[in-house]
Amino acid sequence: MNIVESIRELQSDEELVIGRFYTRFLNRDPRINDLFRGVDLQRQSVMLTTALNTIELNYVGSSTVARTHLLMLGEQHQSLGVPKDVYPVFEDCLIETLAEYHGSDWDIELQQQWREALHRAFETLFEAYD
Repeated sequence: MNIVESIRELQSDEELVIGRFYTRFLNRDPRINDLFRGVDLQRQSVMLTTALNTIELNYVGSSTVARTHLLMLGEQHQSLGVPKDVYPVFEDCLIETLAEYHGSDWDIELQQQWREALHRAFETLFEAYD
């Protein structure tokens, strides 16, 4: 399995995956829970699904659309006061959720692809912070 196949599977079962992710993410660090106070998690799940598609698109090939979307997300997160040190927590929670979801299809290569995709996306997001 590769990241493209992974994202396709996630799209077919996004509620389950996103639900697992947010349960894990919101319970990992009290600061994160504070950032999401009053947020509609159903709407947020749709936004996360879109962001994951953008992250995959950004990883697979150079895309102006993906870059623009990531910069916009960076601006939004900065304006909401999301500190940069929350992103590694996001990454770890997402990787744990994906590993759990994919089960025996999860391997070190797929993990590396997702981590690289996230790192590339974070680099672009952080451009909007500066």
